[in-house]
Amino acid sequence: MDTVVETVREGFVAQLTVRAGEPGSCKVAEAAAAVLRETLARHGLVIVRGLPLAAAGLVALGRHLGRPRPHPREGLFATHPDSPFVQVLRSMPTGPARPGTQVWHTDSSFRPDPPRYTLLQAVALPEKGGDTLFADAAAACARLPRRWERLLDTAVGVHRHPWGGSAARHPVVVGLPGGRRSLYVSGLALDSIVSPSGSAVPVPVGKLVAYVTRPRFVHRHRWTAGDVLVWDNRAVMHRATPVAAGQRRVMHRITVAAEPPLGPVSR
Repeated sequence: MDTVVETVREGFVAQLTVRAGEPGSCKVAEAAAAVLRETLARHGLVIVRGLPLAAAGLVALGRHLGRPRPHPREGLFATHPDSPFVQVLRSMPTGPARPGTQVWHTDSSFRPDPPRYTLLQAVALPEKGGDTLFADAAAACARLPRRWERLLDTAVGVHRHPWGGSAARHPVVVGLPGGRRSLYVSGLALDSIVSPSGSAVPVPVGKLVAYVTRPRFVHRHRWTAGDVLVWDNRAVMHRATPVAAGQRRVMHRITVAAEPPLGPVSR
């Protein structure tokens, strides 16, 4: 198997192309996983091409990054018949909208133990629409206005499920490999920002999310059949874009827990 890694956006997006191997093979996924791990240590988002995977192969790839886990709200998305870890995401313009997918978010940030990685694979694509946008929260953190940098350095984000439930508390500024820092925020679930003692921090959630998602920090992925996108939820936010009328979009997704757990910047 031959692999080629190309930088799309420095420190943010890379493309990993697999040029040989048996399509859908778990062995190929295992061989590609070492390169993928190295690439994820330097980029928040990796586009994997040339590696069309069946459901078992997608899970196998995820297992080399950590522990695949079920979605916290089973039933919101269908489960693949071949694996309890693979969710089938269908965007049908004639059917009900999926809540939250078109809002900037970080997967399951409302959980006390949110997943570190998400793997999303294109199965059926519309002729128009259905792109996915990603925001570089690490670059946004590195360029924070000074008035916010001091306030957010030790701040805590209070995340809640949009449809109720208990809150989860996570550092707003988290550590990444190589000593980098990132902003762990979500337009869907971040309810408030407080100090370690619980007092309000005067940084509006809406303004912070708007800052992280400025065009300079955003990458638009235009899908091709078989693409597998892998991203670090500590380093990027994402959202779906609408599917054109009369079109459909089907994706397979898994989320993965991995060490180290989400935590503040080491000092």
